[in-house]
Amino acid sequence: MIRNLIYFILISFLVSCSYEFPVAEEEFFPGNIKLTTYVAVGDNYSAGFMNGALYTGGQEKSFPAILSGQFAIVGSNNDEFLQPVVASENGYNPIVSEPANYYGKWIYKFNNVTDTDPIRQLTPGELLEMFSGEKSRIRNFSVPLVKSFQIDRTDLSQNMYYNRFASDPGTATLLNDIMSTDPAFFTIWLGMYDVLNFAMSGGSGEIDPPSDPEQIQEYDLTPADVFEESMSELIGRLLENPETKGVIAMLPYITDLPFFYLRQYNFMRLGNSKLAQARSFTTPFNLAVIAHNMEPDNEKRPMIDFNDNGATLYPQPLVVVDESLCDAVYPDGSPLPKIRQLIEGELVLFTISEEEVNQGDLGSIIPVGEELYLSKNQVHELRTRIDLYNQVINSLADEYNDRLAMVDLNSIIHEISMTGKIDAWGQITTQEQFDFNGVPLGARLGYNSIFSLDGLHFNPRGNAFVANRFIQRINDYFGSNIPLIDVNQFVGNTVEE
Repeated sequence: MIRNLIYFILISFLVSCSYEFPVAEEEFFPGNIKLTTYVAVGDNYSAGFMNGALYTGGQEKSFPAILSGQFAIVGSNNDEFLQPVVASENGYNPIVSEPANYYGKWIYKFNNVTDTDPIRQLTPGELLEMFSGEKSRIRNFSVPLVKSFQIDRTDLSQNMYYNRFASDPGTATLLNDIMSTDPAFFTIWLGMYDVLNFAMSGGSGEIDPPSDPEQIQEYDLTPADVFEESMSELIGRLLENPETKGVIAMLPYITDLPFFYLRQYNFMRLGNSKLAQARSFTTPFNLAVIAHNMEPDNEKRPMIDFNDNGATLYPQPLVVVDESLCDAVYPDGSPLPKIRQLIEGELVLFTISEEEVNQGDLGSIIPVGEELYLSKNQVHELRTRIDLYNQVINSLADEYNDRLAMVDLNSIIHEISMTGKIDAWGQITTQEQFDFNGVPLGARLGYNSIFSLDGLHFNPRGNAFVANRFIQRINDYFGSNIPLIDVNQFVGNTVEE
C-alpha cells in the first residue's frame, strides 16, 4: 500500500513538472560579405514586374526585396532597401497597351458562379508617374525592358521606367546612378531582354545586327560580343572597390518560359466539317506545290496535310505564313502564298488567340502571321545566343572567382518548367515534381505556379523561390548562414473578386 502511494506520488510529480530541454537557436551571420549597401541590377525579373506590368504589389514582392528582408535577419545594418515604387495598383502593361488604350496587370477572375476555372482578364492601366521619393536612396536599379548595353547610355532615359527615377534624365546613366551608392554587395540578373524582345515579336528583328549599340534596334538580338563588353564593364565598375562582392545569375532559355510552351505547335482541333473545309481550301495549293516540286531545279515547298480525326479530334499543326519560302506559282501564273504547317520544335506564342484557332479559321484557312510563332531556326538561334551569354557570365565569375558568385538559374528553371510542358494530347513530358515542404511548385499558370499570368515573369511565389537560389549560392560561396525563405508564405496566382 505504501509502495503504491509512493509510486502514485512519483508519477504525479513527473506529470506535473514537465522539463523542456534547451534547444539551441541557429545562429545566422553574413560570412565574409558586407551587406551595408545592397543593390540589385537587372531588368523586369529583378524589378518585380509580374502579370504583364510593373505595379506596387509586384514591386513589394520582387526577389531583391525578399532577399533584402533575409539580409536584415543576419544583422546587415543595411539601410532601407528602397525601390522606385510606381504607386499604381494595376500599373502599365507594355505587352498589350496601345497609344489610345492603357492596360494594366492581368488578373484571374470568375465570370460567374457556375465557372469551374477563372479566366485571365486585363485591368485598366495608367502611365506611370515620376518617382517622388529620394532618388539618392534607391537600391533596386532594375529597369524593365532594359538591355545589357543600355546601362551606360544616357539615352536610356527614353525608357519610361528609367526616366522616372534617373538622377538626371537625359544626362545620367544607370551605371553611374548605381555606382553613386558605393555598393558593398550586389545581385545581377541582366540580359533577358537582349533576347526576349526578339522572341516575343516572333523574330521580327535581326538575328545578327551590327556590333554597334547605335545600330541595334528594339527587336534585334544583342550580339554576344556586345553583351560581353557591356557585362564586363558593369562587373568591372561594381568591383572597383576591393571590398565589394556580388552574385550574378545565368539566364534561362526562353523555351522554359510558359509564354513559349503553353501553346503547342499542333494544338488546333478541327471538327469534321471544318476539317473538310480546310482540306478543300488547300487542295489547289497542294496541287500547285506538287507541280512546282516536280521541276528538278526548283527549291522544294512543303504541302499542307491535315490529319484524319479518329474517336477524338486530332491535334493539327497550325498553318502559318513563312516569307522565307521560295517563290512558286499556280498553273495560271499567279503567286503561290508562302504558307506551310508548323513542325515539332517550333513555338507558338501565348499571344495567339486560342478562341480564334479552335472556334474560327485561324491556323487552318487563315494562316497565322509570323509575329505569332518562332521557327525552328529562330529557336535554335535564341538558344545559341543564350548559351553565349551564359559563357560570358561564367567567364566573369571565373575571372573574379573570390568576389563574384554565379547562380545557375538556367538549370533549375529548366527542371521545373519540364513539369508544366504537355503535348497536344495533354500528356505531361516528365513525371518529376517539385515542391517546397510538400506544397507543389507549378510551371503552368495554376494557383501554385511560380510564373505570373503573363507567362514570362515570376509571381511572388516564384520570386521567393528565386531568392532562395541566390541565398543558397551566397551561403555556399561566401561562408554565410542566411536563412532560407518559406516559399509557402508567398502566393502564386490568385483569384480576385
